[in-house]
Amino acid sequence: MEYVFDYLSFLAKAVTIIAVLLVIIAAAGTRVSPRSADPLDVNSVFTVEPGIYLSGWGGVRIEDIVILGETGATPLSKASK
Repeated sequence: MEYVFDYLSFLAKAVTIIAVLLVIIAAAGTRVSPRSADPLDVNSVFTVEPGIYLSGWGGVRIEDIVILGETGATPLSKASK
């Protein structure tokens, strides 16, 4: 039972941190898109959200949190797909 509590506590903290990061990004107003002219600074954190939607069924979206470094983007999400 202690293991479950530790996991849930960790998960709650991780979700809180991610939510704060997303609010900061949203407040910045920068768009991450191949067509965007907005520059991205090193150490910017953003999400990549590919999705598929099927008519009559619904859809799935996978959200990866990414940090932009000097040499490219590094995913922070560790979940397998």
